[in-house]
Amino acid sequence: MENYPDVPDSVTRYQVTRQVELTYWVEKSEQVVGETLRLYGSLYAPLGASPVDLYAAVRIPDGTLLFFDSFSSEIQPWVSGLSFEPGATIDDLLIFELELDDSLPGGNYQFYVALLDSITGEVRSNIADDAWRFNPSTGPKITVSLQTNETTYQTGDTFDIIVAAQNSGEAKVVDFYLAAYLPNEAALFFPSFTDSADAFAFDVSIAAGLFFGPERIVRVPIPESALVGDYILFAAFTSPGTLGCESNIAQTSFALE
Repeated sequence: MENYPDVPDSVTRYQVTRQVELTYWVEKSEQVVGETLRLYGSLYAPLGASPVDLYAAVRIPDGTLLFFDSFSSEIQPWVSGLSFEPGATIDDLLIFELELDDSLPGGNYQFYVALLDSITGEVRSNIADDAWRFNPSTGPKITVSLQTNETTYQTGDTFDIIVAAQNSGEAKVVDFYLAAYLPNEAALFFPSFTDSADAFAFDVSIAAGLFFGPERIVRVPIPESALVGDYILFAAFTSPGTLGCESNIAQTSFALE
């Protein structure tokens, strides 16, 4: 089966008779320690299929292929004896999730899923796959959250931006950026209220173990000239003089009616 060069011979020796179309994907293509790996799948069975077994496998960074859910190299079905009526569909189903820690090897992974006939062993679907990369380093030590005093406004209302931050790592000096995405798809940076990507605050000292806020950092009246529509606010800490993030990118939304 030249269309599936990464699938081992022990699987590809079976004749493919497609009765089911599978789609299989990872929620995020690259992740770090502390995040959650989620795998989703969709299915369409125009001809139906019964009985079939679901096989799922992952190729880990050293090249070993492991089968769900024992994560053994022995070829084995994940779920056996499935039946699908003609025209059956399954959309965006969460089929696996895992909290990521540093015991998992870092590197590139490839996930596979297919349906095989329970009796003959013939492959009854395409072999769906998706790639994923794991970085065993931890995520950002500095976290920031963002909110506004209301979710909907009218011109003349008072608009407040409220920020909270926490640093679970070592002390750092960072810049702080605050920006808004406008209804006309333009970006506006605070405090200049222009499209120039300037920091809201430069060389901010973030102490180890810092807990800050929630504190109001902006209060302005909404002018008559403001655009009606949906807005998105973004905030992040960056390395000084750069746009390299030292925190998550916090966001919140509001509307001007």
